[in-house]
Amino acid sequence: MPKMFLIDYVGALLKGIQQLVPAITALATIWLGWRFCTFTLWPALHPQRPKPLPYLVPVLTHVFGMSKNAAALYTRGREYFGNTREIFSVTVMGEVLYIVTSPSDVQALYKEPKLSFEAVIAAVMADFGCSPDTVEKMFNKEGKLKTWMDVSHDDFRYQMHPGKEFAKLNEAFLINIEFSLKWDKITGFPVTNRASTGKLLTVSLWKWCYTVLVDAATRSMFGNAIFEVYPDVMENFYMFDQEGWKLPFKYPEFAAKTLYRTLGRSKTAFADFLALPEDQRQDSCWIVKRLEDGMKDVGIIDPAQCGVMLFVLHRL
Repeated sequence: MPKMFLIDYVGALLKGIQQLVPAITALATIWLGWRFCTFTLWPALHPQRPKPLPYLVPVLTHVFGMSKNAAALYTRGREYFGNTREIFSVTVMGEVLYIVTSPSDVQALYKEPKLSFEAVIAAVMADFGCSPDTVEKMFNKEGKLKTWMDVSHDDFRYQMHPGKEFAKLNEAFLINIEFSLKWDKITGFPVTNRASTGKLLTVSLWKWCYTVLVDAATRSMFGNAIFEVYPDVMENFYMFDQEGWKLPFKYPEFAAKTLYRTLGRSKTAFADFLALPEDQRQDSCWIVKRLEDGMKDVGIIDPAQCGVMLFVLHRL
């Protein structure tokens, strides 16, 4: 009896599978046609356009790769196209991102007069928490030769290109790297194990290098005062850096709690930094002082809004 039941069960199962074969064949044909048209035919017909990085499922696109490790996804794309540094595209939740990894292409993009970054910058600032009124003031050109944003770009180039202010910043950066490499400064979240004798540490090399560079850059830009109001800046920045890609995709708060928690903490901290007396912030670099003065000039005085803008500078 059990043997007969098993035979009947297997027979019914095979019959069910046979009935599904036409549907499976149709789906496979549609999928192969979609993949051929999207990743082979379309790029061949439009050789001047960036090639799309292939993905398996149309709706899901590169969501999982982006959520797991965005940098690894970009690296995989670069290597998929032979590491030629050509521009390629990545699709995430219906949005097409163009990935530029060649220094010459980046330079050409910034010099292209037909390209306007205003809409992108405005969207980014809004994502970080700038109000419509603040964004309007950034790009308002009434009675001026340049907008606040244009002046800020000029100031940023002046700060980061060879010259007096860059030399000061570079010197401070190198000094702070040396400071961060001292034994007693190797603390916090990069440390995974510390021997009871205090003479042996186990650290995450990735997190340690990350902390050393970000700590040095933060102290060089904002001075030591930022650490007085924001002692957990390194760990917070690291967590936001891992989650920040979700911001332009408008993830709801319940699906990105770490993102919004670290963003809120950072904005508050930079507002607190600006609330400190100026004599306590004298070691901040030239561009920070210029941005603060520029915000006052255009009427951006809300501490929360100013905090957002300094946090964006920190992200840069």
